[in-house]
Amino acid sequence: MTAFKFSRFSLAVPVTYYGEKCTALYNTLTEAFTLMGEHDWAMALKSGFSSLNVEQRQALVQQGIIMTDEIDETSVWESWNRLRTDQGQVVKSKMLVTRKCPLRCTYCIIAPEAEEMSADTALAVDRFYMDYIGRVRPESVRDNYLGGEPLLKAGLVLESAIRRHYFCLGVGIQYGFTITTNGILLKRNMIAQLKEVGLNGLQVSLAGPAAIHDKLRPTHLGGKSYARIIENLKTVSDLVPIYIECQYDAGSNDYRHIPEMFDDLNRNGIEVADIHFAAILPRRHDNTYSAGIGDPDKFLFLTQQARQKDYIKQAEGPRIGCMADMKNVLVFDVDGAIMACPSLQRGEYVYGHTQNGIDFVAESQILKRRLPERCLDRCSLLPICGGGCRLMALTNNGDFNGVDCGYDAYFKVVEDFVQTKALAILANQPQPAVNLNAA
Repeated sequence: MTAFKFSRFSLAVPVTYYGEKCTALYNTLTEAFTLMGEHDWAMALKSGFSSLNVEQRQALVQQGIIMTDEIDETSVWESWNRLRTDQGQVVKSKMLVTRKCPLRCTYCIIAPEAEEMSADTALAVDRFYMDYIGRVRPESVRDNYLGGEPLLKAGLVLESAIRRHYFCLGVGIQYGFTITTNGILLKRNMIAQLKEVGLNGLQVSLAGPAAIHDKLRPTHLGGKSYARIIENLKTVSDLVPIYIECQYDAGSNDYRHIPEMFDDLNRNGIEVADIHFAAILPRRHDNTYSAGIGDPDKFLFLTQQARQKDYIKQAEGPRIGCMADMKNVLVFDVDGAIMACPSLQRGEYVYGHTQNGIDFVAESQILKRRLPERCLDRCSLLPICGGGCRLMALTNNGDFNGVDCGYDAYFKVVEDFVQTKALAILANQPQPAVNLNAA
């Protein structure tokens, strides 16, 4: 008789709904989701899944929640990860058009520099990139212009986007791009022009309401920036989706006041497509913000507050993987260098240049990340974090190929996601029941 096991990538999360107890089953690799009554799940687990009928076992196997005992799940993850990191259906780029910035955020990982991209370099980058797209032939291309503050070079961004937009249009590839901005230079006419050539979102950095934001994100002259950013957002929010990246200090209690920012956004009629919260991370050789991700309950508080305002519309499970592991994500620096991460300083972990292409030897060394046994063979969250942020591994341990483990915090985030999804499903059912198709 075939023996089955609960996948090491599956989580069983208890859920209570109006006194009824259920178990939500979630697989971090396949993202499959299903609900079972607590008693039925306990019986299934105790019996080695023989208490389930053939159809129920088959459904759980197809979802990856259980599998036959002889399967090596480390090999399963390695095959899945190769497809994820090497897949060419979507090609992405991040282009730093300048390292200048009109703000002096107290926690910025990138030290401001006077370097910016020239028109000739932007043209060379685009020619290299379009040749790359032509060889890979993806289904879609998704780009991100960033800095520094990319709208200091708004004209260059527009010219680059025009080239990429019409190239992709000509070869039948879907094209779209976002701009990561501090919001202080936003203008309606500019955004309207960019929208015509593929702009489909603004990623705007805020740190909370005025009192918090202006303390953490002052101008280069020490002035306030919050009110100006809010006014600018009012002028463009009806043109493109706005995604707020809200950084908070996990080492302070300021986070409790961040929901006041939601009220500001609402009062000013600013439409927000989504809000993402990120703890301020430590910088190399600087202990000012050493708390890092800190207490995950602070993140969950902010998430729940934003969810109540309908500012979070996350339908898929969390993914916290590092872009430096992705083969088809290209990061272009201001001088045309191809680097591993946009949050590195100039010249760090460069593996090519638009003038002479990718150095495949250097690229292989960046992509060689080797995870320890505790990650590869035991961690249920491996498909979610993949070893974590390599920049933080560099900051904390001096090893860009190392691991940044945040298991406890990530687990609570995933558990919250599973419970929230389960309660949403149960709210549409008369009572909890065995349901192997509630994905």
